Amino acid sequence: MWKLSATDIDKAASEPPSDTRAHVRSHAMRALNDKSLPYYLDWEVVGIGGGPSLYLENPLVADASPVGAWLESIETGVQSGEPSRHFDHE
Repeated sequence: MWKLSATDIDKAASEPPSDTRAHVRSHAMRALNDKSLPYYLDWEVVGIGGGPSLYLENPLVADASPVGAWLESIETGVQSGEPSRHFDHE
């Protein structure tokens, strides 16, 4: 039987497991919220309308490092009108 403290439960409600794509998705969502950009997401993709999408196809890949390049491409595309590009995080 698991024994969880109130702190453990609060943490689980706001921080996804660090070894899953949920961690990457959460990282991307928080960064987009900081930029005040409208975005969409589901289990496997995070994107902005008319911009590049970040594909999270493997649920066991938790590497968030491509999120920075993806966000940079969004900023560049917004400034230059660049067409959408596809970003895989694997």
